[in-house]
Amino acid sequence: MAGPSKEKKQQFLTNFFTPKTVNGLAASLRQPQSQDADSPINTPDSSRKRPLQEDTDNGNDTPLKKRSKAVDVENEDDDVGKPSPKSPTLARSRPGARTERYLYNGSISREDVPGVDEEENTAEKRRKEELHRKFVQKLGRPDSMAYGRRRNGQGDDDAQAVDDDAEDGEEEEPPPPTKGKKKGAKTGKLTPMEIQFLDIKRKHMDTLLIVEVGYKFKFFGEDARIAAKELSIVCIPGKLRYDEHPSEAHLDRFASASIPVHRLPVHAKRLVAAGHKVGVVRQVETAALKKVGDNRNAPFTRKLTNVYTKGTYVDEIGELDQATSGAPAGGYLLCITETKAKGFGTDEKVDVGIIAVQPATGDIIYDNFEDGFMRSEIETRLLHISPCEFLIVGELTKATDKLIQHLSGSATNVFGDRSRVEKIPKSKTIAAEAYSHVAQFYSAKLKEASEGSNEQASALLDKVLKLPEPVTICLSSMINHLTEYGLEHIFDLTKYFQSFSARQHMLINGTTLESLEVYRNQTDHTEKGSLFWALDKTVTRFGQRLLRKWIGRPLLDKERLEERVAAVEELLENSSTAKVDQLEHLLKNIKTDLERSLIRIYYGKCTRPELLAVLQTLQRIAMEFARVKSPADTGFKSVAIANAISSLPLILPTVLSYLDRINADAARKNDKYTFFRESEETDAITEHKLGIASVEQELDAHRKVAAQTLGKKTPVPYVTVAGIEYLIQVSNADIKRVPASWLKISGTKKLSRFHTPEVVRLISERDQHKEALSAACDTAFTSLLESIAADYQPLRDAVSSLATLDCLLSLSKVAALPGYSKPTFLPADAPPTISI
Repeated sequence: MAGPSKEKKQQFLTNFFTPKTVNGLAASLRQPQSQDADSPINTPDSSRKRPLQEDTDNGNDTPLKKRSKAVDVENEDDDVGKPSPKSPTLARSRPGARTERYLYNGSISREDVPGVDEEENTAEKRRKEELHRKFVQKLGRPDSMAYGRRRNGQGDDDAQAVDDDAEDGEEEEPPPPTKGKKKGAKTGKLTPMEIQFLDIKRKHMDTLLIVEVGYKFKFFGEDARIAAKELSIVCIPGKLRYDEHPSEAHLDRFASASIPVHRLPVHAKRLVAAGHKVGVVRQVETAALKKVGDNRNAPFTRKLTNVYTKGTYVDEIGELDQATSGAPAGGYLLCITETKAKGFGTDEKVDVGIIAVQPATGDIIYDNFEDGFMRSEIETRLLHISPCEFLIVGELTKATDKLIQHLSGSATNVFGDRSRVEKIPKSKTIAAEAYSHVAQFYSAKLKEASEGSNEQASALLDKVLKLPEPVTICLSSMINHLTEYGLEHIFDLTKYFQSFSARQHMLINGTTLESLEVYRNQTDHTEKGSLFWALDKTVTRFGQRLLRKWIGRPLLDKERLEERVAAVEELLENSSTAKVDQLEHLLKNIKTDLERSLIRIYYGKCTRPELLAVLQTLQRIAMEFARVKSPADTGFKSVAIANAISSLPLILPTVLSYLDRINADAARKNDKYTFFRESEETDAITEHKLGIASVEQELDAHRKVAAQTLGKKTPVPYVTVAGIEYLIQVSNADIKRVPASWLKISGTKKLSRFHTPEVVRLISERDQHKEALSAACDTAFTSLLESIAADYQPLRDAVSSLATLDCLLSLSKVAALPGYSKPTFLPADAPPTISI
């Protein structure tokens, strides 16, 4: 009895170790596998476990605890068709639905089982191969996740779909496009506006683009991510790359961020201050003119209109908002090039050419020098100029490149903030190309100078055209570079070309500047506590910039030094008199940075309110000393003060001639349509104003025609609702009298508002006149700025005189403090002596 009971118990336990069922597999009986005679396990039910001999043959020393489904299926296929001697016992137990698949079926003959087994084995393999192929096809591509989401969104169950496809055994085809897609549904294709943006972006990959889209400015792609980080605005996720990379194939739109139109100057200023190159893409056509144009069905034409960097940002009054604790940068854009090193080690020599431009003021500094292996000469010039942006022509030597990276690479460098570095290639024939380019650039001015009798202008032009070769290479590269920003005309101001290593100034090297704490202290590297901080009592921005130059580059000429000391002494002695108080009061009332505003007028980037403020300030300054006809009339003995004051009234006729053309009230309100006085308006402005008046008269006369149509005796009044003008209101009780040609715009329960076809035509004509008038006003204003730019030099000289007076007053205030004394200069032939 022990034997049978043990056998029954073994049969019952084997039901728990039966392999899992596989979908689509026919129910059949499982037979134990044939085993070798010397196998240690020779029981009839040993087929339920993997034979140990099979594992050892495959290189496994110990039996595996888990088996893959594929092994189970193979074992099942091998066992199909073999009868089990224990089938009656299994049939009697009926343990569950899962084991029913393995019960013996007497209707299947023993001879038919092998054929069925082969067919099912082949079908099973084919099914698995098909499932694997579909898995790779669906989940092995970049947009597999998006494909899965789309499938789920349509309400399809992926597992069920796979089973159904397996049963069909047909080749899968991509889902056909749905008919009648909802309005606004995403197609995955780029819009015409995005294609337009990509065309511009691929030409300016180094520029962060701000694109005008309707009443907003938008950022797209990687630009949106950068703008969101710098400006703390929201970035809507999407594509970041501009090359349609497969990794972003599942995304159907660009990442984007937007800002309001009126906040553009603020945000552009912040991006530029953060060190980015920013471009503004504007719509260059208007809606009304586009309607009647040839491209009415195309997107708005957009162009890159403005490009800004730290060194070229002159579109706003005031300095950039640079959140830095160090000394502020000088605002210079510096171009540098050098020859290959000659010699080795301590004997290494390089020939260096530099040109530095301050677009905000028009100052230009150039120099050509030889430097040693320590690069002390380059360091000295960089510390004096304090550039905020570098333009490197060609490859620099390792020592020079390391120096520039050290001085400008960190956020708290000696220039006050991280400087932007841009590199351009240097061809083998760049010297000849540079000379040809510079000569061509100055050809028009050279012709004017030769025709005229201005010997000074001819001498200055001749000097510029005979600059050393490295400086000419830098000048040509800088002209090309600033052309992109619309600032290349700054080089027309040849009067303001200055050599850095001029004979009349002392050249203080970089180590001395740092040791004496001329511009910044050595404790926390800020301006506070430096020599410049102690002497700076100026009240204007242009005066502060001039004082910085005076301190960093002391005079060598004894006569000029004594002249400056005499001016300070006279202001100190007359510190409480009316004439000195008049000067101080005049300077304190100057709220505008006249130097920056004048250069903005020269570039044509000035606004109407700013222009009025500059001209009125200059008028007030000139009228303050209108009685002064010569230096003797100033009341000061000092030559420096007398010459500065006597030059101020000379600009009065020029300033008044421009103010007489401007309507002051309209200029304050920035009203372009009435900016000019009626007598000063151009013919185009007058023509379009008359056209608008004619259309408005026709609209007024149309009220009678509309009244007759509605059967009324008095002309119907026009109303304006939600900004829509010339609406005709009709009571809903009389709406049967309204012709079908009238367009209903809006309405309420009692009223309906219409536009007649004639009103629609006249409004369209009026809008065209308005936009043409706007363009004519802009053209006239640009012409006015160009005429003022022609008088830039005398106006700039007057501002320089004011800066000189401000610096002298600042030094006189310092001289009044305790502990300061007047210096006495020894003759040139006397031995060097310092006595305190």
